[in-house]
Amino acid sequence: SVRNLQLKYRSDTVENVFITNHNWPAAQYLLKKASGDRVHVKDGTAAYTAKKERESEHHKIKHILRTVLYGNSWRGRHALGSHPLLEVMAATFPTFTHEDFSNLPKIEINPEGVYTLLQDWADNYMRAMNYSEKLSNINTLIILPHSDIIQKNSRVNEFMAEKIKSKSCKNHTIGVKYHPREQNYYLNCHMDIVQVPQSFPVEFLYAYSKSLETIIGGISTALLSARWINTGANIESYSIAEPPTDPNLRSLLNHLSINISDI
Repeated sequence: SVRNLQLKYRSDTVENVFITNHNWPAAQYLLKKASGDRVHVKDGTAAYTAKKERESEHHKIKHILRTVLYGNSWRGRHALGSHPLLEVMAATFPTFTHEDFSNLPKIEINPEGVYTLLQDWADNYMRAMNYSEKLSNINTLIILPHSDIIQKNSRVNEFMAEKIKSKSCKNHTIGVKYHPREQNYYLNCHMDIVQVPQSFPVEFLYAYSKSLETIIGGISTALLSARWINTGANIESYSIAEPPTDPNLRSLLNHLSINISDI
């Protein structure tokens, strides 16, 4: 919390700060305290799409309350990447960041350093949670959207079901990863699938697995991470007409050889 940070750093210097979401009050406090680099870290799809600003009544009320609570350490909400104290942006694919982020110089997040850390973390996590035997033989991983999306567009469910059928015919061991908040396990009717724990970080599986060949899912951060971490995997995705995929993001996906099916 901001209060804990104020107590910890009241007399101490904060040098370099790495922030993923500068609209958190604690993040804004650290940005103001920093004496060195102030880095905006973005590893997801938000770095490659147009900025979105939300000015609902709910956000306006939160802004007023935070101004009262945090005083001048709170600078208000900004579209991601627009906070005036940010100095540089770190991204996984910096040359493809959206033009809306052109105000910040870009640096690349080093995949080799992250991959080494992920392998260590994944190995320890898999053994501690006894997931090694269950997940180590998955050949095809399907990352599922929340059922709310399925209800709005039945073609997504048809796309996923067809992928399961085609991979089963190739004797693939198929793992499905439901959305963390999912309660309707709509693909469990299919036999011989391995349900990946909902809280399990898929990036661990990318780094840990020696058998993973294909990763399938909607256009999301999880797929970008898959290509960044597991460069040799076959990655398949889908794009629905509404809302349309941002052209800049689609250009990145094509560059990364992520196969997109329009459904």
